[in-house]
Amino acid sequence: SVFDLSPDDSKVAKGGAILLLLWHHLFYRHPEYGWFVYYTSGQATVCVAMFLILSGYGLAKVFKPEQNVFHFYYKRLSKLYSTYWFIFLVCVPISMMLLDVTVKSAFSSVRHPYLATFAQFLGMQVYYGGHGFNPTWWFMSAIIPLYILFPFFYLAIDKYSWWALLVCLICTAFPKVDIPVLQQWIFPFVLGIFLAKWQVPPNNQWNKSISSLPKLIAVLAVLITLSFVVEIYGGPFGLTAQFLRNVLIAPLAISFFVCLSKVHWIITRILRIFGEYSYVIFLTHTFLYSLWFPKLFYLLKTPL
Repeated sequence: SVFDLSPDDSKVAKGGAILLLLWHHLFYRHPEYGWFVYYTSGQATVCVAMFLILSGYGLAKVFKPEQNVFHFYYKRLSKLYSTYWFIFLVCVPISMMLLDVTVKSAFSSVRHPYLATFAQFLGMQVYYGGHGFNPTWWFMSAIIPLYILFPFFYLAIDKYSWWALLVCLICTAFPKVDIPVLQQWIFPFVLGIFLAKWQVPPNNQWNKSISSLPKLIAVLAVLITLSFVVEIYGGPFGLTAQFLRNVLIAPLAISFFVCLSKVHWIITRILRIFGEYSYVIFLTHTFLYSLWFPKLFYLLKTPL
């Protein structure tokens, strides 16, 4: 595969992605920390595309088309839900006790807040019309349907390769039907599946004179540059270009963190630890820095 990640590489890349997520959430609303911190925290949203590419990639590497699809759903969804439900049952009651948060206040704009709470327990609250007890958990409303759709995406990529990827790109960039949350994240997830299965024959023109990965990086660099031009001068296509740039930057960011981990064993260790616990950090960090202890996190008035 042109884009080849070992399980350790994937863990390192997840560690990098969760650090970007923390950087984004901590500073994207705080210009007082300076232009560099404020600007980079805004660009750190690339972490979402990184997580989705890594999710699609990881699933594609272990998925076997002949396996029972219900066994696949049980294994993968139970892994997602077991941790999510544990955090939900611990953190939501603490918020209720410490901050006097109620079901009605968490879903103040929803007609039936208790049904919305049940929807959030299933990770589907965004489709009900609210973010509830933790706005960061919107991601669950994207990743769970993508896991359910994964076998279909896998078979499409397996059979149609580039054409299936192109269709996903067009549907994401120029949607005819608006699917909340899920719509814009289909392409990076399917891109991960594609990268896991993308094989280049040794005698292919691609492999002549220069290795495949540098060529891939060069192509991505050109496309990213074009996306800046389209964002500035493309009028109504500006937002689409901005989103696609994040998706294109994500594989480069993944490669960067993998390469960075090889510089020193301490960096490797730190990224692996963050990668190992990235899901728990994602589920809990908003409670800690925004809802429970905001003054503590910003006490030193420095990004460090």
